[in-house]
Amino acid sequence: MSCAGFAFYFCADESFDARLVGSFLRRLRSIESWFAAQSSYRFIASSLLFVYDGDVARPHADGSTQNTSSSSLSDHFNSMDSRSANNSVSGPADNGCRVVSDADARSHLWWDQRTDLRMIDFTHAFPSSAPDENYLTGIRSIISYMSRLKPGMYEVQP
Repeated sequence: MSCAGFAFYFCADESFDARLVGSFLRRLRSIESWFAAQSSYRFIASSLLFVYDGDVARPHADGSTQNTSSSSLSDHFNSMDSRSANNSVSGPADNGCRVVSDADARSHLWWDQRTDLRMIDFTHAFPSSAPDENYLTGIRSIISYMSRLKPGMYEVQP
């Protein structure tokens, strides 16, 4: 998938929400860290499954939400109480210099509770004695593509 493919999938039109992508980037960086540290396995032809509901009520900067549709899946996510902030994956701190407002933190937490990233397709996982550099290259490419997403990269076709 290219940057254009990610722009299409994450609807990088004028309504693009960078906090959604940020939620996935935090998870990707966690997977990247794990792969950089582990040297027990190599994964060949595995996949990443990105899951989110594009029609859920999205938070505003002040932390309030506005419905974008009447999705039953968003109702399901809103009623889930098994996932909490303790289950979210976070990436490295931004050099300790970034000040995060309460509303910004609530917005990030909101997306972290409504997104999921899973490694799937483990048919070809083999023992190894070195880090899986191919997987790391792939993860780093995805992080690079997703880090470039911005509003207006994708035009919705009528």
